[in-house]
Amino acid sequence: KAQGVIFTDLFTAAREHSELVEKYFMKSGVKADEHRLAALHAALVNGGAFLYVPKNVEVKQPIQAIFIQDNPDTTLFNHVLIVAEDNSNVTYVENYISTVDSNQGVANIITEVIANANAHVAFGAVDTLSAGFTTYVNRRGVAGRDARIEWALGLMNDGHTISDNTTYLMGDGSFGDTKSVVVGRGEQKQNFTTQIIHYGLRSEGYILKHGVVKDNSTIIFNGIGKIEHGASKANAEQESRVLILSEKARGDA
Repeated sequence: KAQGVIFTDLFTAAREHSELVEKYFMKSGVKADEHRLAALHAALVNGGAFLYVPKNVEVKQPIQAIFIQDNPDTTLFNHVLIVAEDNSNVTYVENYISTVDSNQGVANIITEVIANANAHVAFGAVDTLSAGFTTYVNRRGVAGRDARIEWALGLMNDGHTISDNTTYLMGDGSFGDTKSVVVGRGEQKQNFTTQIIHYGLRSEGYILKHGVVKDNSTIIFNGIGKIEHGASKANAEQESRVLILSEKARGDA
């Protein structure tokens, strides 16, 4: 706090730091009118966190948020907004935990990471929502000039999951790295889309996804490294691996 770092729940941030939240909330990462799930999220958001790191500030210790779903009758619309100003550095880790089972629970989760010029954001997550929850999770990053966004995602939900993890490498020399680990079991149906889209010159994007499926579960990996026109000397690499442990399980990469 003494360094000017802000870390609070989203609604407190909207009251006390409205100019910052308004500047970044669902503007360049996930847009509210992008599709129906995003629009539904924007209308019904009921929780979340806001992390702001000022210019030239390095946060030495990792910052952690734990989101607990403890009511089977409440839908989770959680939004996390992380803003790292120029030349800043931060590591953020979040966990989603269910303490109750639900027959038809829904989780609609969106995270936006904004890394401005020469900022570095390392983002880790482990999702462990219980069976009965259908989860939509959309994690987006926007990297400015020479900025770095690194994702380490453990997607361990027991219910059905659709995941979108997209990084926009907007600035020259920007860098994106996504590592995902997925486990499918029971009757789960899971779909994971990972995209790194290059706009900046000399931008670098790396995608690595590992999945394990057993029982009657299905996982689909969609990996997209897209180099837009004009992003010369960009480098996009991806690798997907699926280990199938039973006859009826299916994995598509």
